[in-house]
Amino acid sequence: MSDEVPQEQETQAKEEPKDFSPRHESKESKKRKIPWKPAAGFAAVAILFFAIGFIIPKGTGTTGLAIGPVLTAQEAGDKAVDYINKYLLQTGYTAELMGVNESNGIYAIEINITGSSGSTVYPSYVTKDGNLLFVSSVDISKVPETETETETETETTTVPKTDKPNVKMFVMSYCPYGEQAENGLGPAIEAIGLEDITFEPHFVIYDNYQGGGPSYCFDNESLYCSMHGINELREDIRQMVIWKYWPDKWWAYVNKVNAETSTGDIESKWSGIATSVGLNPTEIQQKFDSEALTLLANEASLNAQYSVRGSPTIVINDVQYSGGRAADNFKSAICGAFNSPPDGCNQTLSATGSTASGSC
Repeated sequence: MSDEVPQEQETQAKEEPKDFSPRHESKESKKRKIPWKPAAGFAAVAILFFAIGFIIPKGTGTTGLAIGPVLTAQEAGDKAVDYINKYLLQTGYTAELMGVNESNGIYAIEINITGSSGSTVYPSYVTKDGNLLFVSSVDISKVPETETETETETETTTVPKTDKPNVKMFVMSYCPYGEQAENGLGPAIEAIGLEDITFEPHFVIYDNYQGGGPSYCFDNESLYCSMHGINELREDIRQMVIWKYWPDKWWAYVNKVNAETSTGDIESKWSGIATSVGLNPTEIQQKFDSEALTLLANEASLNAQYSVRGSPTIVINDVQYSGGRAADNFKSAICGAFNSPPDGCNQTLSATGSTASGSC
């Protein structure tokens, strides 16, 4: 599962807006192609935002950076995506709103752009009146990292063979690429046989994401945050609890969450889904309340240990996997890590999605 970053080629770099968003990705992730039709015009919106933002008269009764009537987060996000679909995309591409949260007086939105070459999630921003849309931000509270030659080099590492391979999967519960990886890895693990490998689901945890705060982070110190907001992080914790105490129910629960929920409705739906797969929501909530911080601390430690920078990241015998995300791709990679592959490795699984790439 993971190349750490989206893999689309940068074929029109001079015509596209650069993404300076303070995201936790490798350097190469900044090279993704953004399929805006009037790309230069869309980038100019960001410049216009700053220009207008600085000349809003004080005492005008505005909220944050809104000049007109304030919209709800959902209304502003829907308005932005509607505009992008109508005026800013090349033919063959569509935009979908994946999530929206208030951040630093504006709305931070996650937009999934889908086209013939796949889909990529882009962080963007819109003012509270829904009138100004811009595609990047610069966190001036942080000192920029200096890119070095060693950071841009691609290393190929051979996966060591063992009698019982260990497979770790790091995802965000509402990253579409993480769900894509789960859809491929699940059947691969089932075919090989869970008794023949050690599988561990884990979650991508950031500290101080988007400046921290309750919209993204679970704790007051903003040590434990998630890209798509607090509802995603709370669902990550529930999935940690279920894996720890009821691992035989984990895949059934996660598959239904992926198919039936979003960050906007998971808090009202998760208990019903848990019940439907034979779990007790009260017990899950009790474990959540008593163990959340301990579980998050462990995940953050593993993120650092395995250099996790995005969702999905797959680690096989302590080496990051960088192949395709179809079930047969995962099966082949895991089976190649056995000293003596089991009979399940002889099965041929679906190769659909083998060229899939991208990460949150």
